[in-house]
Amino acid sequence: MLKLSIMSEEELTHIFGDLDSYIPLHEDLLASLGEATKPDGTVEQIGPILVKWLPRLHAYKGYCSNQLAAKALLDQKKQDRRVQDFLQRCLESPFSRKLDLWSFLDIPRSRLVKYPLLLKEILRHTPKEHPDIHILQEAISIIQGVLSDINVKKGESECQYYIDKLEYLDEKQKDPRIEGSKALLCHGELKNKNGHKLYVFLFQEMLVLTRPVTRNERQAFQVYRQPIPVQELLLEDLQDGDVKMGGSFRGAFANHWDTAPFHSSSGALLPKRCTNMKEKIFIKKHLQQGGVFGISNLPMQSLDFRIRREVAESSYAKKRIEGMNNKVLCAGNLP
Repeated sequence: MLKLSIMSEEELTHIFGDLDSYIPLHEDLLASLGEATKPDGTVEQIGPILVKWLPRLHAYKGYCSNQLAAKALLDQKKQDRRVQDFLQRCLESPFSRKLDLWSFLDIPRSRLVKYPLLLKEILRHTPKEHPDIHILQEAISIIQGVLSDINVKKGESECQYYIDKLEYLDEKQKDPRIEGSKALLCHGELKNKNGHKLYVFLFQEMLVLTRPVTRNERQAFQVYRQPIPVQELLLEDLQDGDVKMGGSFRGAFANHWDTAPFHSSSGALLPKRCTNMKEKIFIKKHLQQGGVFGISNLPMQSLDFRIRREVAESSYAKKRIEGMNNKVLCAGNLP
């Protein structure tokens, strides 16, 4: 692609990362296993080799952390007809095995998460009296720690990636708790019955509602209304099928709210900010862990918003909401 002048060296480095630097790492493991292999093809003890080698997999932190930005750049470059044509030719070539470029770029991450399964399988077939028993258990603990560290780093990188894409219409919308976030708990598209869409981010301390926009062929997220502190949200569970009606975003997210305490129970977010009536937003979310790398960015399979206005103590509030029906915002399935 560099020779064809369809991508710059900087773009290719951003997409492919430092993959070449990992080759010696795996060659070292291969050499160690080769030295320990007997003429009959067996290895007496593999535990000490693994305990020594596995910590070196921390090297993948940078590569895995860059994957979100790398895929975004690759998808952007695919809009170029020359790039798309080149990648299509590669896909149709026998060496590709009908796998696209990203399938190959994602292999290092997908292989990493298989190490614990591989080691547990080796442990399962190791006799209890074998000296490798305790060492293999240590090796499993080591690789789980490595994957946990990589996951944390990947989550921080993804969080910062989306923070950098936020656009503020008003300086008052900015909050240091957004900029200081290290984890993005979940995010996804919210759509009402009229097809209007918002994109929602739940950071460590703030809930941010945005509108997706495109700037110079790059996606950005324009902040909609005032971000809501997590301390002002109440989690409450909703039963399946409890959302059936539609409503408006403008009515749902007013700017004249009081604050309410935050209670953590699985299920839904509830901001309560009105002085004369309580405006509750229930979010029923089903989070599916996408393997060890899904901890910091749990994808939501479905997201239901229900807004329920209740009568407060004042008669003024009662008059305001007299005859008002429950309003519901529904979001479709999210990736």
